[in-house]
Amino acid sequence: MNKIKILVDAHVFDGFHQGSRTFLKGLYNQLALDNFFDIYIAANNFENVKNQFEFTNNFKFIKLKNKSKLLRLGVEIPYIIWKEKIDYAHFQYISPIVKNCKFILTIHDVLFLDFKKYFTWKYRQKKYLFCISARNSDILTTVSEYSRDSISQHMKIEQQKINIITQGIDKAYFLNTENREQAKKKIKKKYGLENIILYVSRVEPRKNHVFLLKVFLELELWKKGYSLVFIGDKQALTMNFDAFFYKKYFKAKSFFHHLQNVPNNDLISFYRSAEIAIYPSIAEGFGLPPLESGAVQTETLLSDTTSLSEFTFFEGRFFSPNDKNSLKSKILAILEKKNQGKSIKEISTIIEKKYSWRRSAEEFKQLILNNINNPPGS
Repeated sequence: MNKIKILVDAHVFDGFHQGSRTFLKGLYNQLALDNFFDIYIAANNFENVKNQFEFTNNFKFIKLKNKSKLLRLGVEIPYIIWKEKIDYAHFQYISPIVKNCKFILTIHDVLFLDFKKYFTWKYRQKKYLFCISARNSDILTTVSEYSRDSISQHMKIEQQKINIITQGIDKAYFLNTENREQAKKKIKKKYGLENIILYVSRVEPRKNHVFLLKVFLELELWKKGYSLVFIGDKQALTMNFDAFFYKKYFKAKSFFHHLQNVPNNDLISFYRSAEIAIYPSIAEGFGLPPLESGAVQTETLLSDTTSLSEFTFFEGRFFSPNDKNSLKSKILAILEKKNQGKSIKEISTIIEKKYSWRRSAEEFKQLILNNINNPPGS
């Protein structure tokens, strides 16, 4: 049997970091180990792509000429599909109207429909393109039960037609190449930071950064030598975050740090060195960072909303993202070494078994094999 040709629309690697990049990187690096596929990665910036994919004979790079979404989806990608005789093309959220091969579509979430106040009216109009693309796909996937339920409800698609392919955790998070003390020394030497309370997430209102800032201040943790560290790009207007941070009465300013563009090796060290990793997000379609901090066996607290509530193995470590007292009590319990439920070592073991890219890639491959003899659009 000839190899199945898959074209991956990887234009997300031309922009800022987001969950769909992590998803494509992990899924296709694993899938490329299987000689069953020829994988064509289409993007503008080859330098970004080659730093993310472990290129083998099963990978081919195609440089996109157009940065315009309309030209990319309307003209260039359909032409590439025709020229290279592609069997499947994989898109995130939106696919071309012209369909000259089978389409795989991944919709990571539709939070803009469940939490409208955090998204502009213009952004919410994408619903119609998402719906058309979903109904035009041969294989439709998402990343969590919460997202599947929301897509089904808002787009009137039967749940059994929506397949869950979760994100995995990179093996680097489970390797014992650096212990906690080594990570602490590295972060203190390179960044001058210690006794870290960590939040990894890009900054936007639904991520609830100000809530954590207020809790940090009200507990006066800086007086005990703790530093609050946010790691993540600032992509959206965050007036409440900026206004709060820059107020003159923010006495803990010297103990608060917001870092962007942290290399992945350093990010893993930040996770390992943190006293606590906290995730107060109000809305998530999946929520990778809590799994990453749990994987390296760092004490982790997370909100009990949307897809985060599916991580039930974090029992005893959930809090309401609207209840400061709930989070305060959880923070103090960890700092005072009080039992939170399962040990963090047990949680790491569960994460390693449940969220592997090998497992996700195998499930993804099986979807394709089950579909390959079906007529397009069935």
